[in-house]
Amino acid sequence: MPKKAEVRQIWRCVYCNKYYLVRHACETHERYCGKNPTNDHKCLKYCKHLRDGGIGIERFWCASLREPLYSFGAERSPSMHGHLGNMVRMPHECEHYICDLGEDQ
Repeated sequence: MPKKAEVRQIWRCVYCNKYYLVRHACETHERYCGKNPTNDHKCLKYCKHLRDGGIGIERFWCASLREPLYSFGAERSPSMHGHLGNMVRMPHECEHYICDLGEDQ
């Protein structure tokens, strides 16, 4: 018996070109896609003020701002939503940013 061809609509992430069969899944992915420019945090690029916040990889501490920060990764994790509280989302650009590559410069 010959196989039946099926025509379906697909959606593609505008940032990373990943394909989806369900529009909502694609929209959700685009919101949290690592290549989405709104998820590009300057802090994560070796800022010397950034410290590990101690709970999970999405919580951080800024020594310059003296504020707890969270990355876009915490937004996409439902288990983290209750922990965000008074934390601030990492900025895209920061006037306090100082690149610190350590000994590997």
